[in-house]
Amino acid sequence: MTATTTARRAGTIARRGQVPWRRLAWVTWRQHRGALIGMLLVFLLAGALLIATGIPLHGPSAWRVGHPWSRYFAVALNASVLLHQAIPVLAGMFLGAPLLAREAELGTSRLAWTQGVGLTRWLLAKIVPLAVLSALAAAGLARELSWWLGQFRSGYVVSPWGYPSQVSWGPALFDLHPLPFAGWVTLGLGVFLGAVIRRTVPAMAATLACYMALGYAAMSWRTAYLAPLRRTVPVQFSPGGGYGYSGYWGSRLGPGPDILTSNLGWPNGRPISSAQVTQHSAAWLTVNHIKLWVTYQPASRFSLFQAIEFGWLIVLAAILITATVVLIRRRAA
Repeated sequence: MTATTTARRAGTIARRGQVPWRRLAWVTWRQHRGALIGMLLVFLLAGALLIATGIPLHGPSAWRVGHPWSRYFAVALNASVLLHQAIPVLAGMFLGAPLLAREAELGTSRLAWTQGVGLTRWLLAKIVPLAVLSALAAAGLARELSWWLGQFRSGYVVSPWGYPSQVSWGPALFDLHPLPFAGWVTLGLGVFLGAVIRRTVPAMAATLACYMALGYAAMSWRTAYLAPLRRTVPVQFSPGGGYGYSGYWGSRLGPGPDILTSNLGWPNGRPISSAQVTQHSAAWLTVNHIKLWVTYQPASRFSLFQAIEFGWLIVLAAILITATVVLIRRRAA
């Protein structure tokens, strides 16, 4: 038997000895089934809350404005928002952070690498199934939430935020639509921090802090995804410096424009101060064509902004997972 034949047979045996992907996925399930079942229960609880309150919400008139029970939907809306905002953080803390940190603590990762499982296969078998399941569950739940919010967006039901556009563009709700929500749930921040820290509880605490910091930063980034537009809105002045206007130009059945800033100004856009408004009569302000200048993101960009947020979250997730693979391979070398 030649050396070449021996090497070929050894390579064939090594390939045959590799653990199949389905078995690796089964091991991942066995190791983390407690956290997975817990997260599924959270998804089911959120979905059940939406169904239980959404069916009467979309009924004939039981929960409409003026009905004594309509105020309870403000409580239901706040509870739903808090629960949904917590889901990405809980997924990162209880699924992502322990995924590799617990393996490092218990030393089971070193044993797994000697059982015909390469580092890359081992990591992908752990990360990919959890990411896919989480993304599908998150997108489905967010779609259900969008249906639930339909009546608040239409303006027929009492909303704690007051304006229909805030039900879509508001910082508490924008990332709860299907694309951004799936991106936040599958970010992979907890997996990376678990690989770096290698201790479960500190990794969970770091995941919580980083999610909160990144979420707070994203609220200010969203308005800068694309340069905002500026337009004038006609104003009706009254004596004493008061004025009124009608600045809503979106659809009542969908998201309206996101009003960023508004100020009174001359026709050329130069602002006018509040003192100047009170010093002049309503007739003077009208004759000089003083307008309300509004800086806004148009309603037509709403879906695009969701796609942009989903895009940078996926890119960030890919960077974090790649960094995790590089880190694990260097430590094992």
